[in-house]
Amino acid sequence: MIPESKWKWFGLPMHFICSDLCRYHLGTQVGKYLVSSVGLMYIDGKAETVGATGYYEVYVFEAGLPQECGCPSLGDHIEGQRFGFDTEHPEAGHTETDAYHREMCEKYAAMQEDS
Repeated sequence: MIPESKWKWFGLPMHFICSDLCRYHLGTQVGKYLVSSVGLMYIDGKAETVGATGYYEVYVFEAGLPQECGCPSLGDHIEGQRFGFDTEHPEAGHTETDAYHREMCEKYAAMQEDS
């Protein structure tokens, strides 16, 4: 298992073409995997869903080679899930998103040997 002390946290959006419009973004590299979360996208002052449904999403990718910023590039998509379906309170989905992001980090840490 890879301990949390060896995870690399990035406060940057790691995926999603419109991530520059998102107020929520978190990326965590866990060994050879990257867990990326984005959400709460605003366009013209209005919250919009990320993709077809949900105001937040968490995806797991294979981590590619480092970019100039030090963040890994995105490899193949492995799995993911969307959160935040309350149109009256789109910001409320961040709690579920945070929890699922951590759950995915823990899952992928447990699948790998510490080096």
